[in-house]
Amino acid sequence: MGDDVAFVMLSLDRDFEKAKAFDKRKGYDLPIYTKGSNLPSMYQSSAIPTTYVIDTDENVALTHKGMVDYSDPKFKKFLKSLK
Repeated sequence: MGDDVAFVMLSLDRDFEKAKAFDKRKGYDLPIYTKGSNLPSMYQSSAIPTTYVIDTDENVALTHKGMVDYSDPKFKKFLKSLK
């Protein structure tokens, strides 16, 4: 998707090294963050992983609970539609 889309990972695990190992194992090379305080209610989920797509106006355009294939053409088309 080039520079039009940014992917980041937020680790909720107490062991930050687990998130780094997961990122490496999957071959993602994503920036990984840990929460600094409580998450806003709109970003709280009991499902791991949960994907949030946030548009350029900072609106949540999609919430997906569970695994997702980010290379799926339908997902890429959806991302491009947000421009």
